[in-house]
Amino acid sequence: LIGSALLMAGLTRLPVISLQPHKDLPELGLYAFLWSYARQAKRPIDARLSPQVFRQQLPPPTHGPLPDVVVVQSEAFFDPGRWLQHGQAQRLAHWERACRTGQRHGRLDVPAWGANTVRTEAAFLTGLPNDALGIHRFSPYRQLARQALPNLIGQLKQWGYQTVAIHPYPASFYLRHQVFPRLGFDHFIDIKAFDEKRDRDGQYISDAAVAREICHLLTINHNNPLFIFAITMENHGPLSLEAGQLPEEEGGIHQELATYLRHLENADQMLGQLMQALDVQERPGVLCWYGDHVPIMDTVYRQLGEPDGTTDYVIWSSRPQHGAPAIHQDLEVEALGQVLLNHIINATRPLPKDSVATGGIDV
Repeated sequence: LIGSALLMAGLTRLPVISLQPHKDLPELGLYAFLWSYARQAKRPIDARLSPQVFRQQLPPPTHGPLPDVVVVQSEAFFDPGRWLQHGQAQRLAHWERACRTGQRHGRLDVPAWGANTVRTEAAFLTGLPNDALGIHRFSPYRQLARQALPNLIGQLKQWGYQTVAIHPYPASFYLRHQVFPRLGFDHFIDIKAFDEKRDRDGQYISDAAVAREICHLLTINHNNPLFIFAITMENHGPLSLEAGQLPEEEGGIHQELATYLRHLENADQMLGQLMQALDVQERPGVLCWYGDHVPIMDTVYRQLGEPDGTTDYVIWSSRPQHGAPAIHQDLEVEALGQVLLNHIINATRPLPKDSVATGGIDV
């Protein structure tokens, strides 16, 4: 009993942990490490650290009709042209057009590498960086399933948006079935809406099937503006499982890389399809597209070197601003949702020719 009391007394005076497990474990030892992390996990996220734009009640823009907004968190998407040598990756024609004709694009700093999609996803939706999430950075939805926080969806709901999430996987994965209603989503379309045989490309539901569902929602008559948040799955690993079905090499490119690039081309086709769908409808449309993390391709990286870990994003509008050039700006993913709000506001604002919108929200 005395020994247990001394141990407990010592544990209550543990040093501050760094939240870097590879550093904390050898410094603290196993028992102190587990105790310290368990204590941190009981602490809620400090809502005061949420971005002001999500905490305050912004009045809806009144310049014109609010646009329909489609956000795609594209599985393992990044532009490999800035990583591979010339000629090793095909051009992504629709991606290049979106960046050229869109409002803003650049590299995206994300808190995930090869996996842990939910970390990037939570940062985008809440606007909270790792420092603000604390220990919940490792699995943020475990906390968000029981704690409400200001977020992008809540702000859009205040503006009258109907909000829909689409993810072609079981809704319960990562506790999304609990988190998404708490964030403010009206509907959550999961794997049950897809035909797991007909809609599959490789190991998962195809990007084409998700695009079809998005386009269907856009064509349904809706009085309120629509916000769709789609989380794709087609390019999810392990790529080696599908690569084993290919010839030993394809055009001199390793099997895993050939598999990844094939699915990346399908993602590019999805991007083009969504731009077309938003472009032809009467209501203005805004499209935000970004990658959650770079893919896992260990063998490829050993041969060609690793990418820097950043992904890419673009914000595109069906009503381009006259005279406003596309802005190239690298962002952290927690800022992307806030930037998107500005573009939603600008999509309602008629601009004279050769003018550039500078108003909006400070982020």
